[in-house]
Amino acid sequence: MFNPKDDAGCPGCTHMGESLPDVRHLRSKQTNLVAISRAPIAKIEAYKKRAGWTFPWYSSGESDFNYDFHATLDEERCPKEYNFAELKQDDARFKPDFKGDVPGFSVFLKQDGEIYHTYSTFMRGGEKVQPTLTLLDMTPLGRRLVSPGDFKLRNEY
Repeated sequence: MFNPKDDAGCPGCTHMGESLPDVRHLRSKQTNLVAISRAPIAKIEAYKKRAGWTFPWYSSGESDFNYDFHATLDEERCPKEYNFAELKQDDARFKPDFKGDVPGFSVFLKQDGEIYHTYSTFMRGGEKVQPTLTLLDMTPLGRRLVSPGDFKLRNEY
C-alpha cells in the first residue's frame, strides 16, 4: 500500500508495519515474511529506515505482481476483484474511491523448485497480525469510532 507516486506508506500500511513482530523466528522454521509494494525500492528503503523497520520489503515495480493478486485495483489493467469476488458498482463493498493499492496477505510455498500460492486474505483478514487492534477492541473506546468527548460513563449502581 505504498504506490509509486507517494513518498510514504499510507496510514493503514504504516500501522501494519508498526504491528509486525520481529520475524527472525519464522526463518528458523524455513519461513519468511516480506512486504511488497509498487513504490520504487529507493522510496521503500528510505521510509523503512525512517520507521526503524527491519522486515524485508521489496518493490514489485512495473511487474504484474500486484495486479495478479488483486492488491492493486485498476480496471484499465484487469477487472476489479477484491476478496476473491468481482467488485461491481452496485456491490455494498464498493466505494468510488476504492481503487489503487489495497492491503492483502498471500502465502506461497516453494517445493521442488515450484512456487504454489496457498492462501490469501484481504479486507479485514490482515487484522490477525495487528495486535494493537485486538487491544483497542478490549477498551471502552475501542478503535475510536467516537471521539472521547462523546463517550460518557454512567454509574447506574
